[in-house]
Amino acid sequence: MDDKLNEYCNNLALESLKEIENYLNLEENKWKKYKTVDNIVIKTSAYKNSSIPIFKGEKMLKNNTTTENNLYNTFSNLTIKEYKLFDKKIKTYQTIKKLKTLVIETDNNKQQEIRLQIDYIASSVGPLISDRELMFLACSSVFNDKLISWFVSLDDVFSSKLLPLSKNRVRGRLSIAGYAVVRINNNKSKFVRIIHLDPKLKNIPNFLIKSQATSQVLNALNTIESISKKQKKIRSRL
Repeated sequence: MDDKLNEYCNNLALESLKEIENYLNLEENKWKKYKTVDNIVIKTSAYKNSSIPIFKGEKMLKNNTTTENNLYNTFSNLTIKEYKLFDKKIKTYQTIKKLKTLVIETDNNKQQEIRLQIDYIASSVGPLISDRELMFLACSSVFNDKLISWFVSLDDVFSSKLLPLSKNRVRGRLSIAGYAVVRINNNKSKFVRIIHLDPKLKNIPNFLIKSQATSQVLNALNTIESISKKQKKIRSRL
């Protein structure tokens, strides 16, 4: 299974990288303002044939406190406590399997490394609603002054073999999600959070799903600097 899993994950990583970059580079006139919270503008755009839009939020970061490599390590080593800062409803987080680093050749004949691992998250949704779980491929890379971490659900065939479905949870689908840090100049970078999630809630109004997506974007934007600063202090003591 390992060979088939590695091949599948390598292909999935490259396909989803193109998709997340398409949304990161999507023209501003194709995004619509959804709401403003704490001076952060949340925007949405259509996502394929889904009735649920894809969500985006942005924040400027000072490079003296948050750098691409610092964040690269941050997203590769999150603890359950830190994950809960991004989403307070998370109950369980674990890395199921670390995969071999994928090395690709770029258009300008340079090599780009992509870290790959398979992660699992379980979270609560609300009263009288079964908990949701996600099994997804987590990818991260730093290249050309840009960090990008992106996440996409595994096919059910592979995910069920790696970890059988829980009787008390419903497995949702993470269509695409990601973080990107793009260096603007020597003093600042732009942090972007994008997410499209299908929690498989047939009888739940879309506004509740949109509320959850909005919260995840806001939590990421509001906590990223504090997490990065904390990890920077820890590494400085080593």
